[in-house]
Amino acid sequence: MSGRADELVKIIEEIYQKQTNLEIDPNISRNMTGYYAFSWKRYEHSTHPMAPAVILETGFLINPAEARILINNPKLPASAIAKALITFLREKVSAS
Repeated sequence: MSGRADELVKIIEEIYQKQTNLEIDPNISRNMTGYYAFSWKRYEHSTHPMAPAVILETGFLINPAEARILINNPKLPASAIAKALITFLREKVSAS
């Protein structure tokens, strides 16, 4: 594994929380870490082991505050995700 997924998660969480004012849910289940798309040893069509990959939940529709943002202003979370990905990629390019 490349070890870069942790860096990606940190950047996404920081920027997403700052832009959306939504709390980060620290709960990560075993099912999430064992997700088939990350299981390159078991599945041919999974993420390459050197590619940083994360599961990203933008919020929960059962939470009224989060639902309002996700439904009424979907560009806000989308923009935060895009900014985080661009930040991550720029850091990788400048480190090369």
